[in-house]
Amino acid sequence: MRPAAKPRPPAGRPGAREQLARALELHRSGRLDQAEAGYRQVLRIEPGRPDALHLLGALMVERGQLVHATEMLERAVRAAPRHAAPWITLGNARLAAGTLAAAAAAYEEAVRLEPGSAAALSNLGHVRRLLGDRPAALRALEGALAADPRWTDARINLGLVHHDEGRFADAIECFNAAL
Repeated sequence: MRPAAKPRPPAGRPGAREQLARALELHRSGRLDQAEAGYRQVLRIEPGRPDALHLLGALMVERGQLVHATEMLERAVRAAPRHAAPWITLGNARLAAGTLAAAAAAYEEAVRLEPGSAAALSNLGHVRRLLGDRPAALRALEGALAADPRWTDARINLGLVHHDEGRFADAIECFNAAL
């Protein structure tokens, strides 16, 4: 499972913008408690701010707090329904929670919004494989590799689909390419 693309630089009210930038730096440096406090402070300033909702949801996914992550990410996609990144992260939360059909729906929405997203296509291919829909998995994973031939997760997931189909030489080729 691959995360969505890096978030754009913060926009919005000046106090919230700087606070979000600080929280994001804390998040990137692994200081999750401080980052969470920063995201929550931004949400006190601007309660429906999509990027803060998305980043707080992503942090919760990292921590395994999947129920809260899903709630936060659903708020993020309602606040910014035309942005693929929160949909991808919502798919990641749903996948981690084991709700595969719901994860697929989130990834499909991300692909609809950003058809060339290697992350969305790779994750969709992965979940379609888990759901037993190998033709859809192949289409998504081939799309991911067309979008970015070096996308390692897509190459590995494609190898797993080939393995599932008993196409071991193709699977080995994918795994070697991923290495």
